[in-house]
Amino acid sequence: MRRPIIPGLKEREQANNLVTRPITSALELQERLRRERTNSYLKLFSELDTKSKIHFNIDSVMEKIEQEFADIPITEQLIGIVAKCYLEDGYDVHLLDRNQKIIRHLKKTDALPEVFDKARGLALHSQYACIEVYADCIRAVSVNGDVSVVKE
Repeated sequence: MRRPIIPGLKEREQANNLVTRPITSALELQERLRRERTNSYLKLFSELDTKSKIHFNIDSVMEKIEQEFADIPITEQLIGIVAKCYLEDGYDVHLLDRNQKIIRHLKKTDALPEVFDKARGLALHSQYACIEVYADCIRAVSVNGDVSVVKE
């Protein structure tokens, strides 16, 4: 492994063996969060309805989300994700809350926590794979991985 040029800067290896550096500027952060999402990340949301509780592991889902955003400072990472649910007619969205480390299938009559409520309408749109909720905005991730930012 290469040694870092700047003392004290640790390099991180990701699953694809690329070495990344931490994001330091606001502009760099915005550009990184606008980047297309990977296929493995998008696949997570389609599998939420197809896997049984026996084969479903919340820790592995959260770990895959962490891997997708490994280079983003923790303070700037997403709060959670809202995605369309295909279980039954009564359900409309999934909620992945990173703070509570829970995944819930919500019925149309269930209320979302206030911070996630603005994402529900977009999540129901067939164009989007998921809606990422951040402290300052939401990011709509289309089924092909493109990201659109909706500021508050």
